Amino acid sequence: MSFKDNGKSALFVRQTAHLDIDTPRKDSYELFESGLDFVLLTTDRCCYLKSHDNVTQYLPVDTQLDWLIQDGDVYPSDISLTLTEDQQVITTTGEQFPVSPLTPLINWLERYE
Repeated sequence: MSFKDNGKSALFVRQTAHLDIDTPRKDSYELFESGLDFVLLTTDRCCYLKSHDNVTQYLPVDTQLDWLIQDGDVYPSDISLTLTEDQQVITTTGEQFPVSPLTPLINWLERYE
């Protein structure tokens, strides 16, 4: 079961200390270093936003989402999920679920709301 199969929409946001796929000698890197406020690298299904400021204030949060799931404190939320190194999800209230399959986590989220 997936969120989509269950008729729910969910956004997962992870805060990380280091992520930089833009490298020296690339146009986007050089332009950013010369003073651009933002660089947005995109494909048809992915994007990477780089900024001199905290980018979480610019992230699109669709108010039509059923759940915003985050790892780290990106947005204020009643529900906080933490992804462990052994691919387990730990909830705010201490429940623990496997990443795959998602069915137990989806069932818990439905009971929580």
